[in-house]
Amino acid sequence: MRKLLSLVLLLLITACNKEEKPQLNFFDTKEQAIQHYAAKESYVNESFLELVLDSDETIVLIRQSKDVYSLGELAESNGKFSFTRISAWFDIGNTTGAMFNIKTVKGGNEYTIKLSKELQDLQSIYSEDYGIYMTVVEGERVYEDINAINAIRSIEKIGE
Repeated sequence: MRKLLSLVLLLLITACNKEEKPQLNFFDTKEQAIQHYAAKESYVNESFLELVLDSDETIVLIRQSKDVYSLGELAESNGKFSFTRISAWFDIGNTTGAMFNIKTVKGGNEYTIKLSKELQDLQSIYSEDYGIYMTVVEGERVYEDINAINAIRSIEKIGE
């Protein structure tokens, strides 16, 4: 009886520790994947900035309003595209910026993204459309590390 109880307890703990991945819906184009997300979420005036990383993963900076952002992931599989929001909304209106960790859905990779209104990191990329500097680093980093190696290979406004 004790063995059975231990086994049930072990299975329960194991099941509770598993992260559930969101269901990915795939579409023929990036634009269709983003349009599906936008129709489902129904936020007004969102714009999307594609950040292609050195790892070939694509993170998308979503702007809801002037200083309110979130992050999404644009994944490709067999020539089809999916889009999933992977962070909460954050407001940098009363701050100089924000930094937080994310984990991609498709690749399961962890990144730290830093957004700032002023140049703080030597390798930051500036978006004139959004008026912010961006740095993405593989793994974790500290806020004050201005020598962080930026994993962003290119940026492009998409979904318009």
